[in-house]
Amino acid sequence: MATDISVRTVGSYGAEDRSWTIGEHGFDMTENAPLDYTKFTGANFTDGYIKSGCVLGLVTATGKYGPYDDAATDGRQTAVGMLFNTTKIPSNTATVASDAILTHFLCRAARLPYASGLGALDANARTDLRLVRFI
Repeated sequence: MATDISVRTVGSYGAEDRSWTIGEHGFDMTENAPLDYTKFTGANFTDGYIKSGCVLGLVTATGKYGPYDDAATDGRQTAVGMLFNTTKIPSNTATVASDAILTHFLCRAARLPYASGLGALDANARTDLRLVRFI
């Protein structure tokens, strides 16, 4: 039986950008975060990805996470952590998948991926994230 060691292209990949974190404090304490992909709509997600550092809120009715939205009324108006890994939004948004969420770490706020809109850090999210130290 022959082994094929030729180089092939499977998809496009990029290096993970976690420049919004300072050090690795808290990386060993990530929690499981099932994502509600139907909530990731709008300008911040038009490229089909949820970038690491996206501020997350918990949809109380489903127990799944969506982008923090201070104006929401489904539980996402309370920030609970930040997405640890960049995640592709599947074409079938009913897909159930989980990623890791950081809830206690050091954050370089100016390097977060979203400056405004869904999943962005605002003053209320800073207050909600009591275990995160922002620098």
